[in-house]
Amino acid sequence: PTPSVVLFCHRAMNRRFLFALWAIVTAGPVSAQNEHFDWLGSDTEPLPTDSIDALPYSGETNDFSGGYAIGDTVGDFHLWTLNGNEFILSNEVEENKPTILFNGSATCVRFQNDWDLMEAVSPIQWVTQHFDMFNWVPVYVAEAHALDMENCPSNCPDFPIPGPHGEYMLQHRTVQERMDAAQIVMDWMGPGSDTDWNFPFNDILIDSPDNLMYTHYFMRPAGIVVIDCDGVVVARGDWLGTYLNDYTNRQFLIDLVEN
Repeated sequence: PTPSVVLFCHRAMNRRFLFALWAIVTAGPVSAQNEHFDWLGSDTEPLPTDSIDALPYSGETNDFSGGYAIGDTVGDFHLWTLNGNEFILSNEVEENKPTILFNGSATCVRFQNDWDLMEAVSPIQWVTQHFDMFNWVPVYVAEAHALDMENCPSNCPDFPIPGPHGEYMLQHRTVQERMDAAQIVMDWMGPGSDTDWNFPFNDILIDSPDNLMYTHYFMRPAGIVVIDCDGVVVARGDWLGTYLNDYTNRQFLIDLVEN
């Protein structure tokens, strides 16, 4: 049976999703509390050979207005990380810790720049200083600037960009190809990579074969969605780095926790 959806404050679990190398165990359906939330997840982990659906139309070039807006109640979801760990959003929300979801891909130059130690302005320091204050949920989605541009998001400018390893990449056709692309990010940008990047997460969620996170949450290549423990969007940004580099936005996030 399809799990019912539950996002709740008063029974929020103590653990947070910092993508350490432990497995999150969830047995059976999610218990029902707020059944009006949409369920976006899957009951079973996708196979590496499963095909990836074509991306939906995302809007005209540089139109990043799609995805959840402030005040929307998000859908719960069930995904798996690159390391094979299970993740259900409603199991991770906490009463006093907003959840920050953001997406990216190897060929998104904004995503690369956000974690580039050589950039004069980047969110790296702020994120690492406030790592424990929020639930950070990075999600690997479709390539923003793959070599086969006809398969890229419609709102991205029409040119390919190499990944952090210096090579151009094709859009993912299977789950394994998406995982391989995410592994490139972790190998070249993640902890212990010994490069000019510092992506400070040990794991990353892999978007589903039907691109549920991109379609419902983002509709843009490197955005940010902040939700409270009731699953209500309290902040969003077209670009993660641009949003977090703004002092007013950073203070707003801190106020969410302190107030």
